[in-house]
Amino acid sequence: MALQFLRQCSPGAPRVWSSPCPGAWWETTVPGFTDCQWLQHFRVSRATFSFLCNALRQRLKRQDTRYRLPCIPLGKRVALALYKLAHPDGCKAASELFGVGLASAGRCMWQFCSVVVEVLGPQLATWPVPGDLPELAEHFYQVHGVPGCVGVIGHVPVPVARPLRHRARCEGRGLMVSLQVVVDAEGCFWSAEVGHPEQAGDGSGGAAWACQDFPARMQHLLGAEGGIRLLAHDQTLPQQAWLLRPHRTNGLARLTEDQELFNARVQAAQWAAGLALARLTGRWRCLARRPDCSAEAVPDMARACCVLHNLCERNADTFLPEWFGAEVDDKTLTDLEAAPSWLALPPLEGW
Repeated sequence: MALQFLRQCSPGAPRVWSSPCPGAWWETTVPGFTDCQWLQHFRVSRATFSFLCNALRQRLKRQDTRYRLPCIPLGKRVALALYKLAHPDGCKAASELFGVGLASAGRCMWQFCSVVVEVLGPQLATWPVPGDLPELAEHFYQVHGVPGCVGVIGHVPVPVARPLRHRARCEGRGLMVSLQVVVDAEGCFWSAEVGHPEQAGDGSGGAAWACQDFPARMQHLLGAEGGIRLLAHDQTLPQQAWLLRPHRTNGLARLTEDQELFNARVQAAQWAAGLALARLTGRWRCLARRPDCSAEAVPDMARACCVLHNLCERNADTFLPEWFGAEVDDKTLTDLEAAPSWLALPPLEGW
């Protein structure tokens, strides 16, 4: 009887107040985009965009309910997240452009990053198993000419918003976290480690490991295969048994011809890794500008950008030179693109 009484007193279907969000850019303007315009706005090809929608459908698709009518379509959610990663102008600009609420725009962004890491990360950005290391080392040698190496360690400083508890002691300087990646022979990443904000801005210049257990895990991985190591993109990392370094001279004895040739190949591989890092931050500008999100959300965002980078590289999506930001000046870009051809160098003796 109580249930019947409540039904009689009910005014009907529940009504939920929502603020109207004008804007039909996605529905009216985007369908007329050329391939170049699509690439400029979303940084991925239409084929890659379709793949993302299909791969993430089960986790990102929403249904209309009595309290949410209509919900944001799947394609619009993915496009909004990609646009926000490529154009870190703030959630307010993205929400106005796509005609969604401010909170909904931020929610779409962070849900997309989390699902990309969880669903696509194990497929596109995973550590190799020990049994695959010899094959990876052989492929790296065929591409870069450096023997006994499977990748190059690089760091990307990612600016983050200062948490309230850090604002007093971080006043006057930005807060950064370190994104540490391992670049393979194809310019993709099979490791993406993100440090804590407390570890950034200490003057180490990226010398500290993003995760303190990284050396131990790398020793466990590479220790099973003797003679296989990693290169460092710079010389600031601490000495490790599995870290390959170029030959140095103490000023008394000159390097041999083979040592100089080895150093030239190492330098070329480091340049190739630097170009991969520049393409990562050039395609996804959120890694170069301070995002309007909490520091706790930055790790998933950074890892998602690495996964998307691998997807774009494997799909051979076009990368436009104008995507390189101000931190990559003309001289640096010229140096990266003018790296010497290691394939034209003579073979190393004794390898």
